[in-house]
Amino acid sequence: MSDVPSNINRDHLLKAIKRIDNEGVEKGAHSSTYDVLFEGKRYPSKLVVSWANEFANGQILDRDMFKCGLKSACFKVITKAGLEIVEKESNIIKIAEQFIEDAKSGSQKTKHYPKTYKGLKVKVSFGQGGLAKVPWVAFLKEGEEVQRGIYPVLHIYKDFNCLVLSYGISRNNPPLSSWDISDKQTISDYLKETYGAPDNTYSESFICGAYEIDKPLDSEKLDNDIERILKDYENAKFAFNKIGIAEPSSQYTNEREEITMPYLNQILYGPPGTGKTYSTINKALEVIEPEFLATNKSERNILKERFDSLVKANRIGFVTFHQSFSYEDFVEGIKASSGNGKHVSYDVEDGIFKRMCDDASFKGSLSKFNSILSDFKSELQNATNFLSLKTIKGKSFKVDYDGGDTFKIYQNAAQSDKPSYTPVKGLEQLYRTGKKDGIYNPSYITPIFNYFKQNYKFPDFEKDESDKDYVLIIDEINRGNIANIFGELITLIEPSKRVGGGETITVKLPYSKKPFSVPSNLYLVGTMNTADKSLAQVDIALRRRFQFIEMMTNYDELEKIQEVNGINIRQLVETINKRIELLYDREHTIGHSFFLPLKDEPTIERLSSVFELQILPLLEEYFFEDWERVGQVLGDHLKPNNDLRFIIEKFTSSDMSKLMGDEWELAGIQPYVRNDSALNNPQAYIGIYELIS
Repeated sequence: MSDVPSNINRDHLLKAIKRIDNEGVEKGAHSSTYDVLFEGKRYPSKLVVSWANEFANGQILDRDMFKCGLKSACFKVITKAGLEIVEKESNIIKIAEQFIEDAKSGSQKTKHYPKTYKGLKVKVSFGQGGLAKVPWVAFLKEGEEVQRGIYPVLHIYKDFNCLVLSYGISRNNPPLSSWDISDKQTISDYLKETYGAPDNTYSESFICGAYEIDKPLDSEKLDNDIERILKDYENAKFAFNKIGIAEPSSQYTNEREEITMPYLNQILYGPPGTGKTYSTINKALEVIEPEFLATNKSERNILKERFDSLVKANRIGFVTFHQSFSYEDFVEGIKASSGNGKHVSYDVEDGIFKRMCDDASFKGSLSKFNSILSDFKSELQNATNFLSLKTIKGKSFKVDYDGGDTFKIYQNAAQSDKPSYTPVKGLEQLYRTGKKDGIYNPSYITPIFNYFKQNYKFPDFEKDESDKDYVLIIDEINRGNIANIFGELITLIEPSKRVGGGETITVKLPYSKKPFSVPSNLYLVGTMNTADKSLAQVDIALRRRFQFIEMMTNYDELEKIQEVNGINIRQLVETINKRIELLYDREHTIGHSFFLPLKDEPTIERLSSVFELQILPLLEEYFFEDWERVGQVLGDHLKPNNDLRFIIEKFTSSDMSKLMGDEWELAGIQPYVRNDSALNNPQAYIGIYELIS
């Protein structure tokens, strides 16, 4: 690639511009991205420099031999001469025609599309990996995203040979912004009315205009339609203050804005006992089966039963982070396995996150596959330890299976020195994709697989269930080292970086060397105990990529507990929490769930057990065994005598004088102990929130 001569000056460039005015732009010389602006007219930058070189050095430069970009020698020559470079104004007709051409040809390249159109970002997608059923070109305001936003968008419905311009609404997440329109028909209804068949791919978006792609585009109609929708886009109601981390407007409230659709990444955070882990069941069902949740919201047993069934079906995963949890546990790593004890193999084993991503990406009934796979493994398990198979396609095979996740395949085992190891999941991969990459010894696995497929009646994956939502629950997400656990994948969980997003990213995994991206139908729900780590200390990577939903003590739940020997449980907990906030902070308050057993057993014995085994140890931990502060939280300093105090001084003044001398008391050092008798005294609890004389 040759350089542009630096001796080209303003006079040479102006002569080239004048020549373009006289002769016009050569065929194929129009610029795709940037123009030279002179006296209000635009000129292709490469052509200007190419012809200017003839005036400077006697020959026209070959435009294929140099680049024109923001940091190129070409642009330096232009800007040095005092001429302005501007981004090329896009033409909606050219964009639409290019879009139709690429969709028909099966091209997935998008680099040749303009980055902006009339001040809006242009995002194009023909699918990730395979071709999308409905490709699109979206035009977005700053702050709006394809995964969560509203935007004018072009769709091509190949089944109907139809290009549609629509009032786009994000599919996977509810947009915070909204169109200010009425009496608009949905795309699905339009397609049903016009072609006799609906398409629910973008069923919530509204129609603005439609055009047949087998005929020349009606440029006047498309121009008018785009101007109308852009005007409506200006008048739309935008909410750029995306929900993030925020303190509630009032103390100890548990009211939160109702969310009609769940966020892709969310973290429930709050003090201990506020029901974070408990709420993950509802959160998961809110994603996967919202109607079932709405119907049975008050039936906890039914919800838990359905949740458990979805866990068994691999639709919901659960993992708890801890200090030693790693990338190898979460994504993938090399693990040793001994099989039947004769050989040790080192295989790449998927972690729960990758398994969930694979399941969510699988366009078929994985539960049916797993059921058949389980039957197959059971048959092998019940057979003799060394199972002989019939000769298949002229080759003799034997399979050794001992109940694990892998089985060994031998070809002509009597003549083979070393066995070959093949993961069972290799069969699944081969069936789903037809690819043998990453499968050990594909020459062995293929005939075995064919036998497997022939004898176990697989479902038709391509026509079976698809596009289901999945949920991975990460309990105690703040206790793990986020950088070590997620590694490079922390970026991939962003909505826009997932499959189908406007800026999808695919990486090569370090162990398996396979390409990997995160699907848009896998939701991440984390829980975070603020007593373990302050919100201010949370890894910035989490704060940027997750929506944080605060869960504080729900005093309305405590209101449902009847008085225990005259003790008002709500007043009791509310007063304790106010003192904790005064002496420590609101992130170390006490949640309502500690006291919920009192609903079924409202006795002083049960309350005593809660205080002795949970509340007092928790307060000791909060205040680092500063017993005086613990006593202050419980109002002991306001009670008239030791009979009502939970924390009391261990030694009397006379005891200390006998042990240490008369001056010891003046030093202010005094050990404290629990007063077990107060635990069964109702007045000791009442004294926490009410002065007792």
